This record gives sequence, C-alpha cells and structure tokens, in this order.
Amino acid sequence: MEELPVVCKFPDVFPGDVSDLPPEREVEFAIDLIPGTSPISMAPYRMSVSELKELKKQLEELLEKKFIRPSVSPWGAPGESRGCAEDSLSNEIWSL
Repeated sequence: MEELPVVCKFPDVFPGDVSDLPPEREVEFAIDLIPGTSPISMAPYRMSVSELKELKKQLEELLEKKFIRPSVSPWGAPGESRGCAEDSLSNEIWSL
C-alpha cells in the first residue's frame, strides 16, 4: 500500500497496519432485486499468466485477512475464481 501515490502524499491519513480492517460488526443492509430479474451473463476479462498469478496472490491475502469470503451467490461467476468489475448494468436492476 505504501507505493500508492495518495498514500505517500497523505501518510497521516492511512494506518500503518490494516490487518484489523474491516472491523467485525453486525450490519443490517440488504440489496433487493427488482422482481423478475435474473443474473447477468458477461464474459470474464482476459488476463496474462503474470496478471492471473498476481490476482491469485492478492485474493489469498484478502481471504487470510478475512476482508473477503468465498461467494455462493447465483449471481457469481462459475469456476474457481471470480473478479469484481463494472457494476453499472447491475445498478439498473437493484432497488436500494
């Protein structure tokens, strides 16, 4: 994280250790789907071997720190890995 320009510019704003983030807390929040919608089908982004290796490394780190968890959502991509990207299409079918 130290290599990011914004972190270098404002070091007092960012904690030195983020291993305790996010804090454990109970949050009451839900995203309701508009009735009749179904999962959106999109092709996965292509990646080079080195990009895929780096992605897997970062995902392992995030899983170990419990920042993320495996998804069992029917809206997730099938297969072993799933990236998160453009959500503008999803925004058209969500009702918050």
